[in-house]
Parts: sequence; C-alpha cells; structure tokens
Amino acid sequence: MTDIPNVEKVASAGVTFELASTSSAGDDLVGKTAIVTGSSSGIGLECARQLLARGLSKLILAVRDEKKGAIARDDLASGWDLKPGAIEVWHLDYSSYDSITSFADRAKVLETLDIVVLNAGIYRIPRVILPTGHEEDIQVNYLSTALLTILLLPILDVKKHPGTKPGRLTVVSSSVAAWSRFKLPQDGRPLLATLDEAIRDRGLRPPSAILYLETPWTAVLG
Repeated sequence: MTDIPNVEKVASAGVTFELASTSSAGDDLVGKTAIVTGSSSGIGLECARQLLARGLSKLILAVRDEKKGAIARDDLASGWDLKPGAIEVWHLDYSSYDSITSFADRAKVLETLDIVVLNAGIYRIPRVILPTGHEEDIQVNYLSTALLTILLLPILDVKKHPGTKPGRLTVVSSSVAAWSRFKLPQDGRPLLATLDEAIRDRGLRPPSAILYLETPWTAVLG
C-alpha cells in the first residue's frame, strides 16, 4: 500500500485501514450544506461538529428521535457563531421506506447540498422483524442505507455549491465487514430467503446482528 503522509495505519481482522489527517487545511466549507444521519450522538454528532469547525454554513441533523436531535442541535449551536436556522433537525427512520422517500423529497428543496454522511446504523441483539418483512439490522444497515444512497446521489449532483466539484456521499462502515463468511446462492434464489434457510438448517435462531454479519453485505458496504 502506498504511504500517505499524515495518516495512521491500523490493522484489524486482516484489513488495513488508513485514518485520514484531521487537518482542516483546504477544507473550507463556508456556504456549503451537509446532511449527517444518526447525528444525535456518537460518531454522527462528532462528525457534525467537525463539519461546523470547517465553516459549514448549513447542517441537517437527520435523526429518528427528534427530541434527541434538538438537544444535539442546541449543543452544537452553543459552540459556534451561527446564523439562525443554520442547524435543522429532520426526522428520518431507517425502518420505514416511506420515511426515507419523504426525507429525500424534502432534500430536493434545499438550496444546495454538498455533503452527505450516512452514519445511522444499529446493532440489535434480539431478532426483530420489521413491517417491511426484513430483519431490523439488515433493513437499517443495508437496505435502507442503499435506498437513501440511490435517492440522494442525484440530488447531490444537481444541488452542488456553485463553482465547486460534485458533492460527496460517505457511508460509515465498520471493521466487521471483514468477518463476512456467507456463501452466495448459486441457484438464483433470493439472498434474504437463502439466508433464513441456512440459519434454520443449522437449528439456530440468532440475533439480527449475527445474521447481518454472516452476509456479504457488510463487505460490500464496507
């Protein structure tokens, strides 16, 4: 792997990751707009904070719990001299396709959109089947993330800040992508159904998190 200055290399589960420098040189985000999902706490909240530190003019906190989102908004706003309305809280529930499509439709009315960070995800221990018919981990971490990506990419393309390169969409992943060992079906059967069959044949009823790890989706998204 080519050496890159100002990065730290970390080896995990046989995969080498390169951590980018946190230097803000050349990262002026004045006048730009960003969406960060799962941004009421954790990585998403810190990502939002870092974007504001680089001069971001408008931030959309996409969250499932709007009360927690409002707390995050107030916390972020207290650290910067921002214009009124610079940080907005939008509802987004990855367990609902209707919520995802409504969110994407709402994004179409933004004046500009330059950055999207899809950070929302879960690690569910009980096995939960959602109204969509899919297990919650697979629904949230893969299916809904993929749908939101497909819907937001065209918006990024047409809503970029004038005079700049096309916007960027980033999907936050995990080193568990290296753990996937599920074999793809060779007979044309649907992958989700095949996964359930494989689990039943082993006499197991594992949590959703284990099912998600045993699919190649973690590797693809990673």
